Parts: sequence; structure tokens; C-alpha cells
Amino acid sequence: MDNALEKATIMVVDDTPSDLKLLEEMLECKGYRVLSFPMGNMALKAAAKNPPDLILLDIMMPDMDGFEVCRRLKADESLREIPVLFISALTDLNEKIKAFSLGGVDYVTKPFQFEEVNARVGTHLRLRALQGKLKERNLNLEKLVAERTRELEKAYARLEYLDQVKSNLLAMISHEIRTPLNGILGIGELAFDLVPDSRERSELRESFQSSRGRMECLLDDAETLNTIDSLGEKGCLSAVAVLEVLREAQRQMPHISIKTDFPDGFADICVLGEHALFRRGFETLIQVAASFTAGEKPLNLNAVVEKKQVALLFNLDKLHLSDSQAKDFFEITSSARSASHAESLGLAPVVAHRIFALFKGDVSLLKTDATTGIMRILLELAK
Repeated sequence: MDNALEKATIMVVDDTPSDLKLLEEMLECKGYRVLSFPMGNMALKAAAKNPPDLILLDIMMPDMDGFEVCRRLKADESLREIPVLFISALTDLNEKIKAFSLGGVDYVTKPFQFEEVNARVGTHLRLRALQGKLKERNLNLEKLVAERTRELEKAYARLEYLDQVKSNLLAMISHEIRTPLNGILGIGELAFDLVPDSRERSELRESFQSSRGRMECLLDDAETLNTIDSLGEKGCLSAVAVLEVLREAQRQMPHISIKTDFPDGFADICVLGEHALFRRGFETLIQVAASFTAGEKPLNLNAVVEKKQVALLFNLDKLHLSDSQAKDFFEITSSARSASHAESLGLAPVVAHRIFALFKGDVSLLKTDATTGIMRILLELAK
């Protein structure tokens, strides 16, 4: 006998003494513990005190028949999972259907055949054992899932707290840096006024003002990055006309000309995003494209409209970056920007990348050969 059947307790309920005795002997010789009862009400009381692993239940009994006994067993939450095998000399199909509809799992006909009884009892005891193991495993999995969920909730709350601390810290640092910086810059301007006018003074002042502008842009970009990170998916999505926002961005940089090749109907193409942020992102990316384009040539911009997105492609002929540098160009920790003609843009390319990522878009530099490549901007089409 396998482990699933060891020490199994089987209850036999039959009002015929000879049948009760025969079943008891059949089962005991297989090593089962047998509880025998001639009446249904006696069996119900005994089962309530010590639930068996399986019940063999006669249908035709006085006072309370097997159908009623089964109905009461299935109505009791503590007993309803016990498999019930009906036994009867009746072979009527309707009786069998009724037995199964009440929750019986099998049907044994009289006169009993030892091999049949043993096989059916063994099968249902194994099934019950497997169901018990499955139930236990499911309970353990539910506990693990609940525990993991609690851990994730705590981790998420911790991340939200740290993100808020980071936001507050960056805002404070930006404010604290701007205050003394404005003082230093003001003193610098006064110092230039005290120096006699000369070519050297003009060059130094121009360099000073250029550095001042870069520092202020760096602080602005850091604050914008912080704002974008705080927005997450809470950003306000609306339909933005791509051509319109591109033209607005280009008007901010009249010194950069762009040669476009757009498909018919491109003026009607709209993407999901926020107009002002997109304009700022495009302004930066136009400057990035210009920094990787030789001489004073116009930028070449193409567009490919697909089913769910639009791809804007700037052709670059001065992309002197390695594959890894191009791949990491828009990462905040990348050194590729400082090693390229885009150094003067500071964090602006990172900000642009985060802007489009906020609205489920993407920006990347793709090498085509040693010195050329493409800057690809992917945007999700508005439905």
C-alpha cells in the first residue's frame, strides 16, 4: 500500500449486516481502518466527531436513505470534502444520476467484487491525498504571495518617500546654489565695470557671460529633470500636432536650417504628449543634431509613420562617437556628451530624452558607420 493509503479511515454505512460484514473484511484485509454503521444518523454523528477519509454509503436504507445522508454531509462545511462512494443493488440510470448530482464521486454495485471495490477505493483515496497536497501548496503560495505583496508595498512606499526626499533636496540645493551664485555673478559684472574698456576685457566678459548662461541652464535642467521624474505617468496627455510643435521649436533657432522630407498628410499627424514640453524637447534635439552635422549644412529630417507610432529621423554626418558612447549618450551619467560637440548643451539632451520617455516615446543615437548615423525619435500616435 502506498503512502496515500496508509492509515486511511473508511466509513461503511449499510443496513444489511451481511453486506456490512463483507465490506469490512474486504477493506481491513487491505490495511484500512474501518468504521461500520447500520444507520445513516449514526454515521453522521460519528463523522462529525472523527471525519473519515472516505465513505461507502448504501442508498436503500430505512429512516434515512443514502441520498439524504449524502445531502447532509455536503451541507456540512467540515465534511463536504470527504469522497462518497454510493453502493446499491439498483442499476437504474436515474438513481446513478441522482447519486452523482448530490456529490457522490463513484458508484459500486452489489454483489461486491473484491478487485473492483479495492480499485475504486484506492483511486479515490489517492485523489483525496493529491487534493490535500494541492490545497496545502496553494495555501503556502497564497501566504508567499501575500508576504511578497507586503514587502513590495513597503518597498514602494520607501521609494516614494526617498523620491520625495530627493525632490525636496534638489529643490533646496538649486535654491541654495542660485542665491550665492547670483551674488557672485553680480560682483563679477561690477568687477568688469571697474576695468578699463579693452579687447581683452570684452573677451573675458563674453566668456564670463557664456559660463554664467551655462550654469543657469544647468540648474534649470536639473530642476526640470526633477519635475519630470516626479510626474511619472501622471503627466497630462493630449494630442500634439508634430509638425506644428516642430516648426515652433525651429523658430526659436533661426540660425539652424532644416530640410524636411515628410509623407503626405503629415500635418495631420498627432502624438500623445504635452505641447510645451515637446517644444522644449525638440529645441534641444535640433541642437543635438546640429552638433553632429558638418559645417553649416541644413539638417536632414525624415519621418516614417507606422500603425501605432511615428519615427522622426535626423541624418547625422559627423557622429564621432563609439557604439557604446552613442548608446549611452542620453544617460545622465554618460561622459559621451562632454567628449563631443554637444558638450555645451549640458544636461539638456538628458532632459529631452526624459520628456519623450515620459510620454512613452524614445530618443536614441544609431551609428550607421564610423562617422555617420541617425538620431531617431519615436512617438506614440494619438488614437
